[in-house]
Amino acid sequence: MKFLTCITLSCCLLLIKMPAWAQDLNLVFPTPPMQSQPWVPLATNLPIALQNSVNILFQTGLADPRSCDYREIEVVAGNLWTASGKIIKTHGWVIPTTNGTYSNFAIGWNGLIYQLVSVGNPKNAENDAYAMIQATAGHDLHGQAFVTEDYGLNTQWLTPLKAVIILRFASAKLANECARTLGHDDPFLMLATDRLWTVFDRTTCAHARGDDELAYATATNLEQACKICEIEAKARGFEF
Repeated sequence: MKFLTCITLSCCLLLIKMPAWAQDLNLVFPTPPMQSQPWVPLATNLPIALQNSVNILFQTGLADPRSCDYREIEVVAGNLWTASGKIIKTHGWVIPTTNGTYSNFAIGWNGLIYQLVSVGNPKNAENDAYAMIQATAGHDLHGQAFVTEDYGLNTQWLTPLKAVIILRFASAKLANECARTLGHDDPFLMLATDRLWTVFDRTTCAHARGDDELAYATATNLEQACKICEIEAKARGFEF
């Protein structure tokens, strides 16, 4: 049984096992200001298959960092093996409110939205992106999927999802460098797999440590993302 199918079945089982009262929990993540706005790549020579893949992933709910302040942040990352969470320091995009003030949420490098523990000084997203691209040069990004939540949030190593985030905001030069890390073939299956794994991992970590509010909210998004990715994968001729 292939990965996308396994993720779909696992998601259904998680939702079934959630206590009935979990459905009444009201954790609602804010919508990033540019989430539904069109994306025009600054790098005009990006392959069409890559551009389409990026757009599809943001349709699944991958959080769009455009127009958000990039800062030092502290958030809680889960660990499935210890059934616990820990506060980690990293960088991310703080989501503004409709009146221009900061919300209590930020977008991590894994494209998920987190409640903030703290917010620090401004940082430079392009500098972090360039450093990750250079650090991963020569490595196959397929080996950077299925990572832990804290790894997906760090600013040391590139992953497929981090590449998608970079393409969304980066300058033309940086976007071209980033695109080269994804190879020449249609990257959709690799990118979609990393996207679904990241949401699945967060769901199971939250469930394991008893955070049913976060687990239910994330599992609901996972169910929707699976359907979108399955439809797109079939349209591209992938077998799974």
